Amino acid sequence: MRVDLHCHTIVSPDSLNTLDGLLRQMDRRDIDVVAITDHDQVSGAIEYARCAPGRFIIGEEIKTDQGELLALFLQERVPPGLTV
Repeated sequence: MRVDLHCHTIVSPDSLNTLDGLLRQMDRRDIDVVAITDHDQVSGAIEYARCAPGRFIIGEEIKTDQGELLALFLQERVPPGLTV
């Protein structure tokens, strides 16, 4: 199984990855699962996981008081600015 543990969607200001485009790239590169880790958001990850069950892990790249932290297998957004 091939997994990418850090990918952004169009919800993040630094990404243009749409659902269809990301699924095409995953298939082209034989990637089975991608963790969606948008900046301080989970809405994109939740939407992508709903549309393509089993292909996406819901995550978030959280800005903390000591830097950025990746969180995976979330069910809701973690607010930014917390301590690690």
